[in-house]
This record gives sequence, C-alpha cells and structure tokens, in this order.
Amino acid sequence: YYTYSRKELIAMISEPKESRIRVLEVGCGCGATLAHIAYEWPDAKVSGIEIQDDIAKIGANYLDIRQGNMADVLEHLHDPERILHKLLPYLKADGSILCSVPNILNRHVISDLLRGKLEYQDAGILDRTHLRFFTMDSIVRVFERCGMEVTQMMATYDTEELDAEAEELMNALYQIPHIADRQLFQVYQYVFRAKREREAE
Repeated sequence: YYTYSRKELIAMISEPKESRIRVLEVGCGCGATLAHIAYEWPDAKVSGIEIQDDIAKIGANYLDIRQGNMADVLEHLHDPERILHKLLPYLKADGSILCSVPNILNRHVISDLLRGKLEYQDAGILDRTHLRFFTMDSIVRVFERCGMEVTQMMATYDTEELDAEAEELMNALYQIPHIADRQLFQVYQYVFRAKREREAE
C-alpha cells in the first residue's frame, strides 16, 4: 500500500515534461508516486506529507517527505473541507488539486447493504480507516463549497463479478424510477482534477 505508485493520478498531470512543476502529495507513503513524477519531470520539485511516522522516515531517505497528521485522501479525514480550505492558500493561481476517492455507490457495497451486510476491510472502499464516504455528486459539491470546480474526472471500474443473488438484487434495483445511472454503480473510484473557479472558467 505504501509503496504503490498512483499512475492514474500521474496521468492527469498535463504540464510538459520540461516544466518546473511543484507537487505536494498528501498521504505519500514511501514516496513511490513522487519518485515517479520526479523521474518523468526532471526539473520538478516534489514534497510529501505522510501520517505514519515510520513510513515517512523511509521515504525521507531520498525525498522531501515529512510526517504530518493528514491522511492520504479525503475519505480518511474528519473534516475534508476544512483541510481543503487550509491547503488552498498554498496552491498557485493556476494550480490544480488531483485527487481520488472511492465510490460508496459501488454495486458490491450496495448489494451487501441490501442484504443487511456491512463488513469493513483492510483496504478498498470499506477500508476500516475511512471516516467519510462519497458519490460523484457529493465530491463535486465538496469542492464547490471550497470555491473550486472539478474540471476533469475519470473513473476506474469494478470488474469483479457479483454473485447470483447480488446480481438479481441489483437488476431489480436498476428498475426503480429516478435511480442513479446504472454505470455509476460500477465505478470503483473517481480520479479528478479541481481548480479555483475563476481559473476553471
């Protein structure tokens, strides 16, 4: 988990490879993503914050990584909007926040809930350390309330098969009028870029 490079986020960096970009990764683990960015953008200045002290110390051996009481993504924070407001003054005028959040509307989660099941796990959408849960609509609204606009969004999809009972439940659920688009239930996580509203226009 701590040595995984977030290639889906790196893919959203649109600046030319010769640019002197500045990147702060909140929840950087050992720094695999930062190291990847530094390799692809040789003139980049990369820094990281990691909540786990022993993990931060490993990364600090070769990158600018410091221990801090902030989790890796918004679903781990008690008050994600307050943290976003604190980070905004450090974001340059045309800068972006790149983020990924798991989708609580995922069909595996919903089908289990419909059967009265809720089991937290060591990783994934129902990671036992998650404090907040989001759908596509709710994450967009979080950033809007912070004066930002989501300007680009991608999704990773859940390809794991449902068991027969869960499939039957979901097919019945899809027939309910005004329910969310069927495709949204297949999303595992959203990966997106947000900018200040005036910059997004």
